[in-house]
Amino acid sequence: MKKINDAGIHTQVSISPVLPFSPNFANMLQGITDRIWIDTLLIGDGQMGMRSERLGMPQLFDVNGWDRWYEKSIHLKVEKYFKARFPSEIIHVSKNSAYPF
Repeated sequence: MKKINDAGIHTQVSISPVLPFSPNFANMLQGITDRIWIDTLLIGDGQMGMRSERLGMPQLFDVNGWDRWYEKSIHLKVEKYFKARFPSEIIHVSKNSAYPF
């Protein structure tokens, strides 16, 4: 992706769905993307979280100790995490806007 971005081709990272990641995740994306798109199992499943619930995602997250990653507001926390490390204009959350082209 870095080679593509360095060649002048716009790149995008889609974090969809948001899954547990390390605090170092943003460092891996530095200098290789022009846009970061954030989507979660709750805001992006097409049914306001009901599909993910029927699929047992809350229980799967809970069993693995990831319950805090399944919070309804996780997109806000992830957005804040990325905005602290990247220019805010490249951060997009699916709940707030349509998919940018």
